[in-house]
Amino acid sequence: MKFPAAIQRATFSTPREGWLGSVPRSASLLGKHIIRYTAALAIMGGVSAAVLAQGNPIKIGVVTPNAGGMAIIGDDLARNYELAADQINAKGGIRGRKIQVIRGDATNAQEAIAAVEKLVGRDKVDVVAGTIASFMSIAASEAALNYNVLYWETNSLAKNLTERGLPNFVRVGPSSDHFAQVAVQGTLDVLAKKIGKAPKDLKVWVEHEDSNYGTSIAEEQKKLFEKAGATVMTSGHSLKAIDLTDSVLRAKKFAPDVYITAGYVVDTNLLLRTAREQTFKPSAIILVGVGDTNETLSALGADYLNGVIVSSYPRAQVNPKFGPGAMDVAKAYEAKFKVPPVATSGTNGYVGMMMLARAIDAAGGSTAYKDVIAAAKKLDVPVGTYETGYGIKLDDNGQNTRAMPILSQWQDGKVVVVYPTDAMLSGTELRPLGRK
Repeated sequence: MKFPAAIQRATFSTPREGWLGSVPRSASLLGKHIIRYTAALAIMGGVSAAVLAQGNPIKIGVVTPNAGGMAIIGDDLARNYELAADQINAKGGIRGRKIQVIRGDATNAQEAIAAVEKLVGRDKVDVVAGTIASFMSIAASEAALNYNVLYWETNSLAKNLTERGLPNFVRVGPSSDHFAQVAVQGTLDVLAKKIGKAPKDLKVWVEHEDSNYGTSIAEEQKKLFEKAGATVMTSGHSLKAIDLTDSVLRAKKFAPDVYITAGYVVDTNLLLRTAREQTFKPSAIILVGVGDTNETLSALGADYLNGVIVSSYPRAQVNPKFGPGAMDVAKAYEAKFKVPPVATSGTNGYVGMMMLARAIDAAGGSTAYKDVIAAAKKLDVPVGTYETGYGIKLDDNGQNTRAMPILSQWQDGKVVVVYPTDAMLSGTELRPLGRK
């Protein structure tokens, strides 16, 4: 299978170079004396602040949840930002300037605003990046604009994030539309055959949490499934719901071939536990955005999860021709933090930080949002360049068009890539989909 032409994989004639090619080495001892001498001149009023800034770190404030139900993946994302910064700094930084990652904690929109105000006002960050949840990204990016600061989104998915026309906003990871497209296309190309039905004969239940994130994915999925001729029903639920029995029983009554849900970890795990309790056994279950971590494995167990499909960011266990160096990132993470990576969202953030460094370098080292975004929109980096298989090509709204998720499957307690075929490891295959 091939992705649409705009994001088809490029062929490389030469090996990849460093994170942005030739990078200046860090300042020598002589350079440090020059910086001190320049600072002395500045005291006498002879040098601009822009010159002095060349010796200062580029401060990047990252907004992630460090408490509550998203704390585990939030901390993992922040660690991946830090890992990327370490590797950039080890190669000389950006035009000789080191990157400093400063964490900001947020679990809701109001806290996201407060985190940005603290990062910019107290910590004097140059750029704000993040985050896990779209409702936090909306608030944080608007708060950043109040300070004329770039907001570099790596992970949040809601479609409307790039449709607001916010001038300081870029998203370099996939959008909700991308997740919906891959889940639907994988169903039509591969899963329908496994189920034993033509796409037009499929019955599909689309469940979603009811924020912008889940709703935007569900709307796109419904549109695409109906275009293929499938019969589709949709249902929304609150992320904060503590009982989803009614949602599951309505889906069970519909008797779908495919049960597909977009949500966060807590509500997705609750849906699956409820489906098991209610003996709801659709031919295929697809989890969008989450469901491929140890949190879900611990909550449901390997036997129940066998066959479940997950639409997620590309993972470390991917064909190296698809995502070159993905396993190296996972090994570097474990070497630094003494634990394995938690989620694919973390690696996605790592790549997003690498892209930010590339864009700042392309902007001549400027961190002004107009300069960075203008430079980023000129980048034309082929698909297959980064560890997630991504490239860089921003559209007019600042959305990266060369970042696509993949489909994986739970198999005996492990998550195995099953779509697209060029992302699969040798010797792997799609196994039966149904529940026992």
